[in-house]
Amino acid sequence: MTTSPVPPAHCLCRSVKLTFHEDARPMATHCYCKDCSHNGGGFSQLSLILDEAAVTVEDPENLVVTYGIQGTESGLVKRKSFCGRCGCTLFTKTDLYKEKVFVVASLTEGGCALYKPNLEVYTKNRPAYLTAVEGAIQFDGAPEGVL
Repeated sequence: MTTSPVPPAHCLCRSVKLTFHEDARPMATHCYCKDCSHNGGGFSQLSLILDEAAVTVEDPENLVVTYGIQGTESGLVKRKSFCGRCGCTLFTKTDLYKEKVFVVASLTEGGCALYKPNLEVYTKNRPAYLTAVEGAIQFDGAPEGVL
């Protein structure tokens, strides 16, 4: 069996692990929405967008907790799943793309260095001193109809 081109991911305490189907081909996105910026501790959060079926969550201690964020910029509920032991955000699901999962890219081995964003969303919130990623599709708000 061939291994996935997406390296495994894990939370800070390594209690929860994410593995990816060998055919998984993620789209990388910088999200500048207020929730992702706040959660990511910076100006944006880099996520890997994958089909939910391509992600396996290994959680032998049932530590994954999900929090539904209300009042998002899109007006839709966003569910952030995190490790209940270390608090590390693992992935996000949105009502806009119900069959997709947004995995925090920095949790994979090699992290952010492996993934150049090909999509940037909520760019209206991007700090003026940052420039757009060359070649990335740009959206001022939610990327409806792209994925």
